[in-house]
Amino acid sequence: MLRFEYALGAGCALTWVLAIALRTPWLCAAGRLDLDLYKLYGIGAMLGWLSGNVYVARRRRWRQARWPLIALYASGPVSVLLLLRSLASGAQRQATPLVPLYAVIVYWIFFFVPISFRSTR
Repeated sequence: MLRFEYALGAGCALTWVLAIALRTPWLCAAGRLDLDLYKLYGIGAMLGWLSGNVYVARRRRWRQARWPLIALYASGPVSVLLLLRSLASGAQRQATPLVPLYAVIVYWIFFFVPISFRSTR
């Protein structure tokens, strides 16, 4: 892997740990961010499109398929969505229980579009 992927992996792992830790009772940060959770769709679309295009650009340098790298790009930035979800208030989370799942699906759709249209050279 390249240096950028190591940095991306470390940043995503840290974000995953923080998102999971903020869901525990002793480190609860609910209500710290007044974000309408439906904006997670837009954030998911933006992150997915950016991650997909970066993966396609980085993939041009590689000679063979590297599944761990596509797994990193497909699952790493999803942690940002879950981190934003954990910072929302409890009332917002109860009012919109399926928004994070749909935001992740939107992320994956926008991630796999650039990959499916990349040139096969």
